[in-house]
Amino acid sequence: MVDDRNESELHELEMTAILQNGLVQTALVISAPYLVPKGIRLVQSFLNPAPKGSRAPAHPAFVNRPPPRMLVDSPRLAIFRLFLVALGVSVAVFSALSPPHNLFLSLSTPHSFLSSLFPTLRHPLDIRLATETLARAWSHSLGRPLSEPELALASRLQTLDARLAYIAYGAGPLMQCAWCRPPGTASAAGLLGTDYLLAIAPGTAVACLTALTGCGLLLSGNGRERWRAWMVLAVVTGAGVEVWKRLTWDGARGGVGGKISMLHSELHLARALFFTVLLVLSFLAPPATIPSPPPSASSLLAPAISAISAQTEGVLDRLRALSLQRMAILHKEEFREQVTTFWTSAAHDSSLARSDPQIQDVLETQFRVPGGPTEQFEKWLMSSLGPVRVQVRHGGAEGEREDEEESEGGEGEEVSLTA
Repeated sequence: MVDDRNESELHELEMTAILQNGLVQTALVISAPYLVPKGIRLVQSFLNPAPKGSRAPAHPAFVNRPPPRMLVDSPRLAIFRLFLVALGVSVAVFSALSPPHNLFLSLSTPHSFLSSLFPTLRHPLDIRLATETLARAWSHSLGRPLSEPELALASRLQTLDARLAYIAYGAGPLMQCAWCRPPGTASAAGLLGTDYLLAIAPGTAVACLTALTGCGLLLSGNGRERWRAWMVLAVVTGAGVEVWKRLTWDGARGGVGGKISMLHSELHLARALFFTVLLVLSFLAPPATIPSPPPSASSLLAPAISAISAQTEGVLDRLRALSLQRMAILHKEEFREQVTTFWTSAAHDSSLARSDPQIQDVLETQFRVPGGPTEQFEKWLMSSLGPVRVQVRHGGAEGEREDEEESEGGEGEEVSLTA
């Protein structure tokens, strides 16, 4: 329990030191305008997911639209992209197979085929070996005496702090950085090799920019440029993870047991494999699609026009059939006599009804009832023509006398329909 508590407290102190580091704060400030909107959109998509499925449009012009098609690379562009991805993957694999020199890995014996190809997978030697023993083993593996640069490196690896810096950052910063403060001192702010991290920053930046250049060239043409932002984000994330691994590396604590992870070699292999994956993904990125054109006005109106035409043809067919039926009925003499007799009797009955005073009184009473046909016609006329004035003639003999008086002496009475 005490060990777990101490370990958790140690991790909290490491995270606090990382957040207080100026490099980490600068990186967060630079990436915040890009990462914060992405995070907001991610949370919004999680809280408000898009509905599954889609409702098919009812209009035939939308149903019969051609599907969107993808752009096709030209032969020249396809050959260029294939050559570029082959070159980039070859360089990345060669870099993974030839890692930076590490005495504790190169002098160890490979235990498998993969460990013979990738020295990072070997079991490293104990970093507490004496410097003389390490120099003799190195000279024996080379089959010759050590040169002056090799002797200078062996003499530099006499302290444990120097060996930890060598394992974490390689031989270049350890031998060539004159302003790097030794790790473990009070001026190093409690982080192993902060100055060494700045010393290897140009090399890391060049590697990242090279990978971004290759990915950018692979993502050129036919709308693949939309994937470049994701590649930039992936490379920046990978560089941030590498910096975090170097800053939080517990090499000093692992050095007590003698077996620690070879950080610089492992990060070199991981970086090469990561860049290889990015190049392959950039090569396999799909091009943009050409959306189907919107339906034209003719295609939108065609179903309605065809429906109207079909209805019109149906009406014409019925009218033709009715005309043919009438002609067929009137073709025979007996049918023609029956039709003539029917209409003659109907006209006679109508004239008798119009000449009967009782029937006229019933019709006038029926037409003048409230809500009857006369009132309905008056309402329709008012709504259609607005307020008008019409002359009203009274029925019967009195009405005839009034009409005669009006024709002799003056104009008829005008009644407003709006009254």
